[in-house]
Amino acid sequence: MPLPPYGRLQSLLALCALCANVCSISLRADGSTLGFSLEPILNPDGSMWGMSREDFMKHFGAYGFRWVSSAKRETALVRHEAICLLSLSVAEAYVTFADAGLKEVSVLFYSRGDSGNIPQDEFENMVKVVIEKLTEWTGDRPSTVVEPLKTAGVSKDARVWTTKGAQFKLEWSVSTGRRVGDFSGVRPEYLRLKCQPPDSAQDYRSAIKSVTASRTSAVSLSAVKRNVTTGTNDDVFISNFPMVDQGRKGYCAAAVTERVMRYYGRELDQHEMAQLAGTSAQQGTDPRNMLQTLRLLGTVFGCKVMVHEEFTVNNFLRLVEKYNREAKERKLEEIKLGNEIDVTAVFRKMDTEVLRFVRTKNQVDVKNFM
Repeated sequence: MPLPPYGRLQSLLALCALCANVCSISLRADGSTLGFSLEPILNPDGSMWGMSREDFMKHFGAYGFRWVSSAKRETALVRHEAICLLSLSVAEAYVTFADAGLKEVSVLFYSRGDSGNIPQDEFENMVKVVIEKLTEWTGDRPSTVVEPLKTAGVSKDARVWTTKGAQFKLEWSVSTGRRVGDFSGVRPEYLRLKCQPPDSAQDYRSAIKSVTASRTSAVSLSAVKRNVTTGTNDDVFISNFPMVDQGRKGYCAAAVTERVMRYYGRELDQHEMAQLAGTSAQQGTDPRNMLQTLRLLGTVFGCKVMVHEEFTVNNFLRLVEKYNREAKERKLEEIKLGNEIDVTAVFRKMDTEVLRFVRTKNQVDVKNFM
């Protein structure tokens, strides 16, 4: 992953030296520089809560934070090899703002999609080290929390630390059984740390309270309706949709699901979704696994999943068959399919008017689509 636009690590450190009052440098045991420390942003005394967007970027913009959506400025993200926390390397970190200012900080130490597969023992040691450092840093003994979102082949764990000014939740997960695919044994998925004010409605110490807070934060029907507007040219626009950065991995479906869930007030991370749906960083997500996972999430988050239009091989073959009958009547070239089918190439080869006629001939299909 490339460093921010202003250059290499040396440039970053030079810039940080000019802003020594706000930037923190972390050193390895051998005295070499590790990079920008996130500790000032996750301070256990809680001094960062309520910080405005402008003040945050003034103090921490040099770290490489950028707005995921420059229009909304709801979430700022940093993702490069020069950031760390408690002298530990960090894959990415992001901060979330509300009208009242900074409300949550999330740090990803490891994710399968970003960093690739690692051995189980290496992952377990990583978890152990992070727990030890957080215990020392916060001065609080961790408590175990039972995670509510579980299914076959998914093992999730969490520890919580509470201080006077913040609450910290360390979450990690591994996959087992059929979910690991070609990977041998147990496959580590992610290790992340979340931090919120201690009086947040989403009490990290209680899984029940966390789920309840997630459900009660759901967007009302009236608010959803207000988000939908129609332009003068009949274009329909949905506003207030949260933006998610999937990074350089095939998590497009997982990231979109996170966006939709967050739009309706449900807290779901793309890494959780990728694990549940068996998403590959290289090949993406199988639609059948995606649908099955969405139905599972509907049960957990108290929402309903409905399938309006489904693209299957049989449906596609029937469409080609109908198209060829109409094309033959109009004395146009028919579509010939081989053993391997390039769907995009087939649609490009079809006559637009014939395809439109075939797709709209059955009014029941049109009604279902609309």
